[in-house]
Amino acid sequence: MPPGCLRTPGPRAERRGPIWSIYSKWSILDRSPLRHFREADHKAPRRSARGGRWRPAGGIATNQPSDQISTMTDQNWSLSEEVGGLDRLDEMMRDFYRRLFDDVMIGFFFVDTDLDEIARLQGEYTRARLGNEDVEYTGKPIRRGHQDHPILVGHFDRRHQILKDVLQDYEVPQHVFDAWIDLDLKLRDLVVRTGGEARDEMLGGGKGD
Repeated sequence: MPPGCLRTPGPRAERRGPIWSIYSKWSILDRSPLRHFREADHKAPRRSARGGRWRPAGGIATNQPSDQISTMTDQNWSLSEEVGGLDRLDEMMRDFYRRLFDDVMIGFFFVDTDLDEIARLQGEYTRARLGNEDVEYTGKPIRRGHQDHPILVGHFDRRHQILKDVLQDYEVPQHVFDAWIDLDLKLRDLVVRTGGEARDEMLGGGKGD
């Protein structure tokens, strides 16, 4: 090791005892372990407090829930074209809802639901929110359309996983997959019942939005 690389413990360090002496001995100029720890603090990824995704320090957190989901005007692509056309998108949405209808965990939510209509509205909603197509969503607002259903976090997560499976099975482009999944996650707070809402409903004091 080059001369002068180690800091020699001074009288103050010796007076403070062996632990301080060891610290002084290993505080290497330019290569101090503490220096590396401080650098690591700045470089280490952090987990978003609400979104649940990893992000670099100082970066922008993703998947932040929002009460108002606006149209994604910065996405310069057509959703229907990216997935292979309107017929292909309609096929995907029908397959998606068939899986939801048949699922043992959440299928009961869709009893007496018109598959063709809900698949059409889902495709319409997604085209209105993703990409650059000029499409108007004609269905109910998301919160109002789900407020009568006792949807819990596990129900939402199950539907979300089935959506992922469908998008992967139909091999949608990665940028479309990412945008679609992010949009879906932002709907969580609009459809999931909180503990307080469930309690109020059980006590007969529930209120609609």
